[in-house]
Amino acid sequence: MISTGIPPTKTFVLFGASSNIGGRVAKRLLDDGMNVRLVARDPSRLDHRAECVAGDGSQTAKLTADATTVISCAYSQMTPQIMNGLSPSVANVILLGSAWRYSKIESASRDAVVDAEALLLSSGRDGAILHPTMIYG
Repeated sequence: MISTGIPPTKTFVLFGASSNIGGRVAKRLLDDGMNVRLVARDPSRLDHRAECVAGDGSQTAKLTADATTVISCAYSQMTPQIMNGLSPSVANVILLGSAWRYSKIESASRDAVVDAEALLLSSGRDGAILHPTMIYG
């Protein structure tokens, strides 16, 4: 097993935890012994080794009150709600974007990814936005 290198004393909040990618991220964090709060609209689909919460970006302040790191595998359209509600304790943010970011074709999907990237960059928090070229699942 490859370690994430992050001590288990950190608290992670994972939005979009019931998505295909979110489920894989949750499994990896839990397998590595991390303290994780999983957030999804349908928590029955989540890995119950973690704290599982029904919710979305509208409850961000409450859900991130003790978090040090937030990961979002939710749609980029949710990023403003998540970013604007982060607790001051959150030092690191990892967002899932899309290669739509580089499209020359105007679309709401592309605009949401571009806006999410700009919001993260202007937030003053350490973080990354990942732009996969294709997402299966």
